[in-house]
Amino acid sequence: MVNIFGRIRRVPAVAKTTTPMPVASTISRPKSSSQTSKNQERWLSSSSTEDTSPYRYSSGRWLHKERDRFATRNLQFDFQELLKVAISTRPSASSVTRFEKLEGGFNRAFILHLDDDTKLVARVPFQHAGAPRLRTSSEVATISHVQRKTNIPVPSILAWSDDPTNAVGSEYIIMEYVSGVQLHSHWPKLNGRQHLDIIRKLVKYMQELSKLSFPAFGSLYFNNASLAGHEKVDICDGFVIGPNCHPEYWSLAPDSLRNYQRRQPNHGPWSDFAMYTQGLLDNGYSRLPESMPNSLPEYHGSIPDHIQLLEACEKVVDKFTNVPRIRNISEPLLLHPDLHKRNVFISESTLEITGLIDWQFTAINPTFTYAQDAPDFLFLYDHIDNLVTKELGKNADVTAREERTKKILERVDLYQKMYTTCLRGWIPKLWQARQTNETLLRIFQYCGTSWRDSAPALRQELIELSREWETLGLPGHCPYQPSADDLDRHAAQYADFEHVMDAKHVLMETIRCDADGWVNNDAYDLAKELCHDVYLKYLETVKEDDSLSMSEEKAVGLWPFDAR
Repeated sequence: MVNIFGRIRRVPAVAKTTTPMPVASTISRPKSSSQTSKNQERWLSSSSTEDTSPYRYSSGRWLHKERDRFATRNLQFDFQELLKVAISTRPSASSVTRFEKLEGGFNRAFILHLDDDTKLVARVPFQHAGAPRLRTSSEVATISHVQRKTNIPVPSILAWSDDPTNAVGSEYIIMEYVSGVQLHSHWPKLNGRQHLDIIRKLVKYMQELSKLSFPAFGSLYFNNASLAGHEKVDICDGFVIGPNCHPEYWSLAPDSLRNYQRRQPNHGPWSDFAMYTQGLLDNGYSRLPESMPNSLPEYHGSIPDHIQLLEACEKVVDKFTNVPRIRNISEPLLLHPDLHKRNVFISESTLEITGLIDWQFTAINPTFTYAQDAPDFLFLYDHIDNLVTKELGKNADVTAREERTKKILERVDLYQKMYTTCLRGWIPKLWQARQTNETLLRIFQYCGTSWRDSAPALRQELIELSREWETLGLPGHCPYQPSADDLDRHAAQYADFEHVMDAKHVLMETIRCDADGWVNNDAYDLAKELCHDVYLKYLETVKEDDSLSMSEEKAVGLWPFDAR
C-alpha cells in the first residue's frame, strides 16, 4: 500500500512537546499504542488548570476513548481522611497548609505542605493501575526490599494501605518527599561531562539490582500478604514472589476485559522460564472475547485467527525454552521499569542522585525483557531543530546550525555508547540481551497481547521467524509454516496495520499528543482543530488518488482516533 500519510505531513505542528524524540528507533516494527507508551508515567501538575479537586482528573484531555479514560481516573475517596493519615506520620505537624495535585498515567499524587515546614507525598491509584490491592502491597514490599538490599536512594514509606474499605476509601501510599531537583528540569543545564557522570551512577545502581538473585518470576510481596499458598515463592528475609500485578495481566478497564473460558487465570508466580512463557500465552488467550465485536477493523483478525496464531506461538515458544542463547538471557532480573529523567532526583549543588521514584509495577522478569528499555536521556529530549535554536538563537546562519546539529548528535551518540559500555562491564547479561537478534525476542512481545495489537502484529513475527529460523541457528524446523495464500492475506492485513500505526505517529508528530491521544488542557482545542485538518486532507487524498486503491469507507474505518 502506498503511504498516504507521507503526503500530508505539512500540516503545521503544535510547537510544544513533552515526548522524547529518539535519534533512531531501536525497533524495526510499527508499535501499538500501548507499546509506544509502555512504562511512560506522565506526571503533570494541576497548576495549569483551575481544577484542584482531589477526585477529578484535570491534567489533560484525550482525542480517543475520552469517556472511558476519564471514568477510570475520576475517583471516590475521603481526601480529608487521607490528610489525617499523612499528618499522623509527622508528630510535629497538626495540619496541611496547602497541597499540589499531580497526575500520572496510573496514579494521582498530592504534595502535602505541612505546618511544620515539611512536605510529604500522598498517592492513590487509578482504577486501571494494576491488580487491586496487589499493586500497592507489591510496590511497598519492593521499595522495602530495595532499601534493605542495596544502596539505592528511594523514598521511605511512612504509611500505606492496600484495603479500599479503610477510612480513606482507597488504597494509598504516604511517602517522604525526595530532596533535590528533578533531573528532567536540570538536564539541559548540565554539561557533557556531568551527563556522563550521571549515566555512570545510574548504571551502577542498576548493577546493584542485577546482583540480587531470585528463584522465580513475578512481583515482590511481604510474606504476610493475602496470597494463597500456591501464589507464593519464599525468598526469605520476610519476602515472597507472588503474582505479577502489572495491568497487562488483569481485567481493569473496558478495553482490557478478560475471558477465562479457554484458559484459567495465570498471573504467576512462575518458577521457571517455561512457566513464564506459558503465562504470556495464557494471558493472550484470556484477552480473546466470546464473540466478535462489531467495532474492530477488518485487519484485526477473527477470534479463530488469533487462536490459530496463539497455538502456533505455543509450539514455537516450546522450542525456544531450550535454546541456550535464550536461556542465558532469561534469568530472573529485578530492575526499575522506568529510569527516565522525571523519576530521577539529584542534588542541585553536588549532582549526587538523591532519589529514584515510581517503583510501581517493578517486577522480576526475564533479563531480555529489559533489552530495549533505555532511559530517555539517551535520546534527544526535543526536535533537533528546536534544540539548535535554543542554543544558537533564531538568527543563526545555516552553517552554524549544521555544525551545532552535528555536535548535538555526536553528544547523544556518546551518551548511548557510555551507557552500553557500562552495561557491558557491570551487567553483562543485560548487555548480552541487547546484542541478541531482535527476531528471536519479539515474539515474546506480542504473544500475550495479540488481541490488543491485532493479528498481523503477531503473525509478522512468526513469519520472520519462519524465514530466518535456519539463519538464526535454531534447532529443527520452525513449527509455523504459512502457505502462499496465508502470506498474501497477511500482506494485505499488515499493510492496513502499518497504515494505522503510521497515521497515529503522524498525528503524534503533528498534534504533539501521545499514543493514546492525550494532550495538555491548554493544547486541546488546537489539537482537535489540527486533527480535523489532517483527517480532511487524509480523506481528500484517498478520493483523489486512484493509485491508493482504498475506498472512503475503508479509510474512515482505519482512522486511529475518535476525534476527526
